[in-house]
This record gives sequence, C-alpha cells and structure tokens, in this order.
Amino acid sequence: MANRDVALAFVRAFCSGDIPAIEELLADNFSLTGPLGSFDSRHEYISCLKSDPPVQGSYEIISVLESPDCVSIYYNYQRESVLVTIAQLFWIHNEKISRTLLVFDQSRV
Repeated sequence: MANRDVALAFVRAFCSGDIPAIEELLADNFSLTGPLGSFDSRHEYISCLKSDPPVQGSYEIISVLESPDCVSIYYNYQRESVLVTIAQLFWIHNEKISRTLLVFDQSRV
C-alpha cells in the first residue's frame, strides 16, 4: 500500500471510529503528538482510544501532500454538530505509521 493510502486509511478509520483498523495501521514504535496529549507507543494510544473512542462522523479531505517518508492530510471532521479542521502529518515506514503530528483547535472539541 502506498504511503498516501496508509494515511488516508487512518483518517477513514478514525472518522468511522474503527479502532481495530487504526491499530492495524500503526507500527509498534508509534508515537503521536497533538493538542490533547502525546503518546509514546501504539499500546498507549490504542488504550486511550478504547477508553474514550472517537465519535463516528463524516470527513472531507481538503488537501493531501506527500514526500518520500511523509504524508500530510488536511481535512474537515464533522461529528455531531461540531466541525473541526484538522492537519495531520504522518511518517510512514514499511506501510505502517510510525509517528504523527496532529494539529487542530482544541476549543472546537
């Protein structure tokens, strides 16, 4: 799977609340930095999602930018009555997401 497809699969899984699909896309050494916290392992992130699952919602891709190791996706995530614009940078190796930087206005969630 191309890096772009891996990153888009993550967005699709997150916005549909599909935690098993998210887990499948993450490398064992996965880390995430974002406005609501940081995670230093796949296990830590998945445990957090299981205790506070993402709300299923719709999304609209605004832009996808690629480099050899990274994919950046800008998208609108609509959940319930809240619309959040998200920028997410994915570092991908061997078809697994090893790291992501997540940016959004946390006052909107």
